[in-house]
Amino acid sequence: MDQKKIEIAIYLAIALTFVLILYNFYMTNTLMNEADKKVEELKKGSILPYLKVTFIDPGCLECRDASPLINGINQSINANISFTKLSPSSASQIISKYGIT
Repeated sequence: MDQKKIEIAIYLAIALTFVLILYNFYMTNTLMNEADKKVEELKKGSILPYLKVTFIDPGCLECRDASPLINGINQSINANISFTKLSPSSASQIISKYGIT
């Protein structure tokens, strides 16, 4: 009779282990699906940064050419960058107005 009880205990242990493994797979799958949904929500909700850049004609001696820097930023991140060019005569006014050094 003791042998029978041992066999039943072994079968119950195997069955319980199997149930726990199935439950683990179910919970892991559920958590992964929830994580995927959250990532998709974050991707949909994120807004691309908008950057407006004003370029001053490189002929302006007081001005720095930032186009290589801006092009590098535009290539390295997925951003919405618009470009505007100013003439040197209006550039001096902008530099003074915003205190650009």
